[in-house]
Amino acid sequence: MMHPMTFRFFLGLDGGGSLCRARLTDQNGTIIGEAESGSCNIRLGTETAWASINTAIDLCLRKAGLDEAKDRQNIRAVFGLAGFAQTDDPAFLSHTHGLGSLTVTSDAHIACTGAFGETDGAILILGTGSAGYGRVNGREVSVGGWGFEVSDHGSGSWIGRKAVEYALLALDGLWEKTLLTGMIMKPFNYDPKAVVSWTSTARPKDYANFAPTVFDAEKRQDTTARMIIDAAARDASAMIHRLVELGAPSVCLSGGLAARLKSFLAPQAKSFLCAPLADPLAGAILLARRVTEG
Repeated sequence: MMHPMTFRFFLGLDGGGSLCRARLTDQNGTIIGEAESGSCNIRLGTETAWASINTAIDLCLRKAGLDEAKDRQNIRAVFGLAGFAQTDDPAFLSHTHGLGSLTVTSDAHIACTGAFGETDGAILILGTGSAGYGRVNGREVSVGGWGFEVSDHGSGSWIGRKAVEYALLALDGLWEKTLLTGMIMKPFNYDPKAVVSWTSTARPKDYANFAPTVFDAEKRQDTTARMIIDAAARDASAMIHRLVELGAPSVCLSGGLAARLKSFLAPQAKSFLCAPLADPLAGAILLARRVTEG
C-alpha cells in the first residue's frame, strides 16, 4: 500500500438502501467525477453492495478520464454505508477492490462529518431507512438505525410498509377503504395473494417506493395517509429530542425523505434543526483527507 501522502485522488461514497453515490476529487479538492448506482445496504449482501460500489467508482473514473483499473490504486477512499453499524461481515471488508486505501464507516458518520465538520452536532437520516448519529465532546451518540425488520422508524420503508399494511386491512374490512389503500393495491390488481407473494422478496427500498404515494395521497386529504405520516413524524421528532438529550447542540436532517417529512415534525423538534455545512460525500472526502493529513 502506498504512503498516504502520495495519493493522487480522494473518493467519498455514500451507500444507502436505494442509492449509491460517489464523488472523486484530486489533491486540490476539485471534484473530477460524480456518479450514482443502485442499492448499497451491506445487510442485503456483500456481492450486491460491491456491484453497486464498483459501478459508481468506475463511472467516476470514466468521467474523470482516468483508467478504471490502473488508477484505483491511486485512490484513498472512505465509504459510508447503510447497514455497516449492524453487521461485522468479514466478507465485505476482505473483498478485492484495488483501491490504494479504504476505510468503511456508517452512512450516518459521513453525513454528520459533512454537516458539522469538526464541531459537535448530530444528524438524523430519513431515507429508505433511518438513523440518528452525533458527536458530543469527542464521543459518539446514536439513536435507532437497527434495520428494517425491527427499527427504521420514520423512514421511507417504514411509511411504505404501513401503507401496505393498512391497504390489506381495508381489503379485509378491518379498516376503511380510502384513496391511499386503493392506490397501494392497484399495482397488485387488488389481490392480497399478490401482495403476499411480493413481500417474500421485497427489499426495504421496494417498500420505500410507496412513500411518495403516501405523501401524494395526504395532499389530497386522505386520512389514512395523514395518520401514517403523522406517526412517522412523531418517531422522527422523538429521535431528534433524544439526540439533543444526549448532548447534541443541534441536528441536521439528511436523506431523501427529510424534506418531505420536515413540515410534519413537532414544533419543538424543528427548533433544534439547522442547515448542514456540506453533504455526506463531502464528509467522506474530509475523512479521507484527514487520514492523509494526520
